[in-house]
Amino acid sequence: MGWFKKALAKVGVGSAEIAFVLPKTSFALGESISATVLVTGGNTRQKIDTLSFELRCDYMGWEQLRSNGEQGQKRQKRRMTHSLIKWRLPDTFALEAGEQRQFDTQFQIPLDTPLSMGDGKIWVVGNLDIPMAKDASCEVFLTVTPDALLNAVFEGFEQAGLRIEKVSNQDVELASLPFEQRM
Repeated sequence: MGWFKKALAKVGVGSAEIAFVLPKTSFALGESISATVLVTGGNTRQKIDTLSFELRCDYMGWEQLRSNGEQGQKRQKRRMTHSLIKWRLPDTFALEAGEQRQFDTQFQIPLDTPLSMGDGKIWVVGNLDIPMAKDASCEVFLTVTPDALLNAVFEGFEQAGLRIEKVSNQDVELASLPFEQRM
């Protein structure tokens, strides 16, 4: 029966799982965050090569399309994903069946992260790299708020009678990021 459990774990059934636990769900630009990563073993022993993480956001951008036999370029607007930061934990370890391990990690919300306004989303993705098996992953959505300085600017605009009505993350060319947040 052991070979059957190993075969199922290779395709993702009964394999290891990962959970990313944040102390809260709302963070300010530039804030440093300490998080806990819980890794739980599946039905069989598995080797874990790396724990990797990404802070991602989405934006509306143009995708190039080309059909067979068509000449010229065709573009379509769709939701795209951008990785703001990436980091990983360097330890390789073996995870026994049913075993649970806890790791601590830290990251900082970059100052060029879009604010959680409008329909844009910001989230952390955690991945377990399991050789010769389906990798486990998890996503945790978070809210990014302005830092103290930017918040003071927004309050000044509000006191002057201005109001933000629409916010969107749109693609741009020749910029440090592939998008900008427009208000």
